[in-house]
Amino acid sequence: MTVDYTASNASLLQIPFPVGGGELGELIRAFDWSRTGLGPIAEWPQSLKTVTSMLLQSPVPIVLLWGEDGVMIYNDAYSGFAGGRHPQLLGSKVREGWPEVAAFNDNVMKVGLAGRTLAYKDQELTLYRHGRAEQVWMNLDYSPVQDESGRPAGVIAIVVETSDRIRAERALNAERDRLTTLFEQAPGLMAMLRGPAHIFELANPAYMQLIGHREVIGKPIREALPEVERQGFPALLDDVYRTGRAYVGTATQVQLQRSPDAPLETRVLDFVYQPVTDADGRTTGIFVEGYDITERATAEKQVRASEERFRALVTATSDVIYRMSADWTELQTLDGRGFIPDTDSASVDWMKDYLFPEDQAEVLATVDEAVRKRGVFQMEHRVRRVDGSAGWTFSRAVPIFGESGEILEWFGAASDVTERHKAEERLRLVINELNHRVKNNLAMTQAIAAQTFRRSADLTEAQANFTARILALAQANDLLTGERWVGASLRGILEQAVRPHCSDEAHRCVFAGPEVHLSPKTALSLSIAMHELATNALKYGAWSTLGTVAITWRIYAEVNGSERLHMEWRESGGPTVTPPKHRGFGSRLIERGLAAEMGGNVKMLFEPDGLVCTVDAPLTFRAGE
Repeated sequence: MTVDYTASNASLLQIPFPVGGGELGELIRAFDWSRTGLGPIAEWPQSLKTVTSMLLQSPVPIVLLWGEDGVMIYNDAYSGFAGGRHPQLLGSKVREGWPEVAAFNDNVMKVGLAGRTLAYKDQELTLYRHGRAEQVWMNLDYSPVQDESGRPAGVIAIVVETSDRIRAERALNAERDRLTTLFEQAPGLMAMLRGPAHIFELANPAYMQLIGHREVIGKPIREALPEVERQGFPALLDDVYRTGRAYVGTATQVQLQRSPDAPLETRVLDFVYQPVTDADGRTTGIFVEGYDITERATAEKQVRASEERFRALVTATSDVIYRMSADWTELQTLDGRGFIPDTDSASVDWMKDYLFPEDQAEVLATVDEAVRKRGVFQMEHRVRRVDGSAGWTFSRAVPIFGESGEILEWFGAASDVTERHKAEERLRLVINELNHRVKNNLAMTQAIAAQTFRRSADLTEAQANFTARILALAQANDLLTGERWVGASLRGILEQAVRPHCSDEAHRCVFAGPEVHLSPKTALSLSIAMHELATNALKYGAWSTLGTVAITWRIYAEVNGSERLHMEWRESGGPTVTPPKHRGFGSRLIERGLAAEMGGNVKMLFEPDGLVCTVDAPLTFRAGE
């Protein structure tokens, strides 16, 4: 068979170069290479065509830098690396195509055309692939390409970008550094124990400070901290390592020898032993994390002791204890101690429940002032007692402040001052009576003097009578003040209180009744009343003229068998009596004071013939009762 080689070569010449090559193959075939130092593609030497065909078929980014200018021919994979510089890089001079790294590529061309190779691993360069500066990292391998004469005519570069890996490694390293910093700076205790022997692999400064900065890294816990062996902590670690279950210790005491010559020191820890597992779920170590809460535990213990003392104080005191909301609109709790009703749940009606309507405005005004000044509430006021009656309390409350200075609530205590208030009322009554008695004594002295000297013809006799009557008045005052009186008979009380006011005429002052012995307190009250009646009789009643006063009393039995006293003061023969328009202090003292003291009834009747005063009371006020 005869082969027509001329026809075969003609067919080959009709096949366009290069064959295939993807996008870059088409671009190379269509590119006007006559404008470059390579000349028309049909005139390319075979060595250039061979290398071009080879790189177009490679999936690895490859670029050919041909000639002294390093005219660039590259494949599809390199076009992705070129980014926005593609397709302008095709056919350009490498120093002009990548001007930002011109010096780097100039060295590449010199070395490659000299027949030597270059290799760079993770080479960092700044490229403008998308119109902005971008840090990239690449593995670069440069090799010379020989022409038909065996001399280097170009440089082929294999470019593998490692930017993503470098960034990932740097991010991982940064995260590792951050975690290391957190581990080192963490206020809590942290340590990493490896293997079943619990060998210290890591320990942060807080943990090192706890153990006294002993050299523990690389040592098993039983060797590094021998004092914890007998306290059971290594056994806990063994259990965590064996079972894979975490252990949590709360407020656990541990004794540590923090310096060689120091005694064991007790610290209080909150901690967790957390197992660390591998990909297969097997425990490989234990992460120790915790906090030294010794100071907090000590403070909490002191607070608990203080709270117990305060609770004991609150329990021991008889004062009412209460808590109010910040604006006093709600009573939160109140322990009334049997004085006023308790409040176990919050109440907004506390003023209606505890205060009388006429007192609420004054109490609220004092509350508003305390809230406005953020100071102490302090006030003495009436309250409604458990039995509904009125009592008196001295109440004091202080504000409790939050961290930012706001009032959280009010805590208060209130004392039962009802008896003191009653005593003060009685004292005021006595003072008023004393003032009244002084005036009356002066009036009686004047009346005694007038009667004595008006009816006596003998001055010496008159002086004696006057002196005797003044002495009797003084003795009555002694009786009233109780200075020498430990008990007295009813008749003695009446005669001692009345005789100084009566004239020497016996028929003008009559006493009639059985023997009754009274207590000093009752005797004093009765003397005051009788003195008041005698004074009035002397000034306005029967004794102001030639009248008579009859004082009688008797004992009688009630249906239930209890005994009562009935006493009557009856005036007659004096001026005609008309009821007064207003009751004076003396009348109120007799009717109210004597009735309250003797526990009975006192009535004053202003009859035309003279005043009649009756007393009816149980005999529970006798001496010794």
